[in-house]
Amino acid sequence: MKKFKMMFCMALCACLTGCAMAWPPGAAAEPAALSAWAVYWDFEEGEKELKRLDRRLQSLSYFGAYFDKDGKLFMPAKLAEKKAEYDAKNTRYKTYLSFINDKELSDGGNALKDTELLRELFKSEQSMQLHIEEIIAMAEKYGYDGIEIDYERIWVYPEIGEAFSRFINKLAYQAIKSGLKLRVILEPGIPFDKTDFAKGPEYVVMMYNLYGLHSGPGPKADNDFIKRTIKKMQHLPGKKAAAFSTGGCIWGADDSRKFISQQEAEALLEKYQADVQVDTQSGAFYFQYNAEDGYLYTVWYANKDTLNHWINIAKAEGIGHVFLWRLGGNNKIEDIRL
Repeated sequence: MKKFKMMFCMALCACLTGCAMAWPPGAAAEPAALSAWAVYWDFEEGEKELKRLDRRLQSLSYFGAYFDKDGKLFMPAKLAEKKAEYDAKNTRYKTYLSFINDKELSDGGNALKDTELLRELFKSEQSMQLHIEEIIAMAEKYGYDGIEIDYERIWVYPEIGEAFSRFINKLAYQAIKSGLKLRVILEPGIPFDKTDFAKGPEYVVMMYNLYGLHSGPGPKADNDFIKRTIKKMQHLPGKKAAAFSTGGCIWGADDSRKFISQQEAEALLEKYQADVQVDTQSGAFYFQYNAEDGYLYTVWYANKDTLNHWINIAKAEGIGHVFLWRLGGNNKIEDIRL
């Protein structure tokens, strides 16, 4: 038995280490596959699209578990309820529980992408281990096939980025022991060439928000952005995937900015009878209109043609697994082709 345990540990360590390998351009490194996120605040609309994609999905991520005002993980009640309901109908796709570094505040608000929360969780080997145990226990309790870590704004502070890499390595080891898959969601601007991630998990890079609430008008992704990001991803080990965003954003001349769904964008297009155009560098659609408040508004958004355009670029650059952020608010999502 002792010899067997030693061999298991050696095999596990070998699985979690190793150099990243570049895939040949022009062919997908992994078979074509489609995954998506369902969010707890929009399950009703998301469920309609899930039914249209059901048999085509490789996995569905439930978004997500986050932190209460005391820094403890909790599961939104709607998420747990829908997971049980979907499981009764699901015959094909794997399920992941997405963990996000949002935190409730004592005044009822929320701190989104809370970096200081991560600093506290990673402050010692003991606190890190306790967090890992809490994650695994929650995923097992609710019957998920895998864990998805979606912690953002990590590399704002290099020391937190380094601690996050150690955290993922430890979590990967514990997830394998527990029979759980592990997926890590990464922002496109991280220093891929300076990370030291384990080989076991799948790494999904968000290829969106090139333009958004932080900028002026433009597409969530364009051709060059996708190609540049995929090139940098070659430094990551193991399986790699790309995430694209549905919907778009609206910018007002009054400096207002807001994310909107495809359905909301097309409703505005119809209401104001605007002249819609297609951007050749991104495949995204855009238009402007003058609203009743006297301001000029600019809208950029993606539909199924835009998403297919982005997917084709990713496939040509070696990425076969594609994720959609998110289900809900889309038209003809079933027309997405891999």
